[in-house]
Amino acid sequence: MNASEDRPARYLSFLCQSCGFWFDGQAGGNALFCAQCGTPLPGEIAEAARAKPQPNPGAGVRVLVTEDSTMLRKAMAKMLASLGCDVREAANGREAIKALDWDPQVLLTDIDMPEVNGIELVRTLREERMRHDVPVVVLTGRSDAKTVSTMMKWDVMAYLLKDQVGSKELRQKLQQCLVAAQLLQRQHVKRRVLVAEDSYTYRRALVEMLKEMSCEVQEAEDGMQALEMARKQLPDLVLSDMHMPRLSGLDLLRQVRSLPGGQRLPFVMLTGHGEDQAMAAAMAEGVSAYILKDQTDPKALKKQLQMALTTASALA
Repeated sequence: MNASEDRPARYLSFLCQSCGFWFDGQAGGNALFCAQCGTPLPGEIAEAARAKPQPNPGAGVRVLVTEDSTMLRKAMAKMLASLGCDVREAANGREAIKALDWDPQVLLTDIDMPEVNGIELVRTLREERMRHDVPVVVLTGRSDAKTVSTMMKWDVMAYLLKDQVGSKELRQKLQQCLVAAQLLQRQHVKRRVLVAEDSYTYRRALVEMLKEMSCEVQEAEDGMQALEMARKQLPDLVLSDMHMPRLSGLDLLRQVRSLPGGQRLPFVMLTGHGEDQAMAAAMAEGVSAYILKDQTDPKALKKQLQMALTTASALA
């Protein structure tokens, strides 16, 4: 990135289409480049950066960081503060539950902590406080299928493993959550959603709910039909059943991820209880979230759909 003194610095955040590097920081001058590979920014992005100051993506967003490792907690708090966030720290789940009265807009939490663990913290947030609108990022060392399944049940936006995620990826995920938190304060942009479900009754129920949320909805009765639709026009969000004729949900996920632009596309899997191994396999393929098909409460299902749409908006 080059900056000249004749123009004021602007805040800029973008994902380089050449190398996939997520860059954020101060930008200005007549020429703007990716800090990683040197590729010039697309003209419209560069012009927008020069035209007027852009707000930091985390400006004013309240983030609760819950981690018993002081060093890691401080590092994450510093990263979030650099994004403009209002950060509060908790050393364990008990402190974090008390801090929920602060009304955080994003929760970043570990799972294994003294006194109260992260699972109980997220359950309290979702079930007792009824805060289904708060994006949650889990950063943990636990990768077992049962734990992953339990956390996904509570609509976490990202489940990251401490020994596998770098600071760059963590920063990107946090930025997505910050954008989602801001979008929740505004009316959602109309999103295109592809629903792949072989059960006509369940598919129609999902479609009607999504239309009530002002979504444009495409229906597919199996995975192969959904893939053909996605190839013609990539949607903003895919909702797919796990088990379908011709092409399963897992195979559809793999195929969608291989499409241009499909790597970051929010993909939500519809599944049932007791499918821990299948869900673990989907996690490995990059599934974004899960919705339990045996969820009988329409209000709870609608909240899960709303969170999925928020994720789609954050990645748009």
